[in-house]
Amino acid sequence: MTLGPVPRRVVRKSEISGDWKPFGDKVKYCLSQRLREHCKLQFSLHIALLVIILNLLKATVMLILAFSVKERPLMTMGDAVSSFLQQPDSTTENVCLLTMSNVQYMHDWAPVPEVYDLEHKRWFCAASLSRWGAFSIMWVCILINNVFNADEVT
Repeated sequence: MTLGPVPRRVVRKSEISGDWKPFGDKVKYCLSQRLREHCKLQFSLHIALLVIILNLLKATVMLILAFSVKERPLMTMGDAVSSFLQQPDSTTENVCLLTMSNVQYMHDWAPVPEVYDLEHKRWFCAASLSRWGAFSIMWVCILINNVFNADEVT
């Protein structure tokens, strides 16, 4: 198969081909063509204005909240502990070992002290079963996506 004469702007690169064998076929030579560079900024005025307006709205809301809230909000864990020590919660008085399951399943629980259980809790008990299930499903979906799309990653 003859390719015909090589145009002046196409450069024959036989000296750099060497022993390059993509897909098992030896490369005899490479052709490249010089092109005029064409760079431009693609800018959408509508999107830029939308971003600017939403950022101004966010800054306005932040300023209003910063100067209009008169009470001290709970910003850190220390603020919450300090607030609780100054104003204890009467509904949980004398039930220091109250768990989430106690509150969920016993709607009319009496404020009786709980007996401390020496049973060691496992690390996976920190999250609920539904959270573990949602995490597992998302993890499997990501794994499947990565397995089937591994060839698209460069």
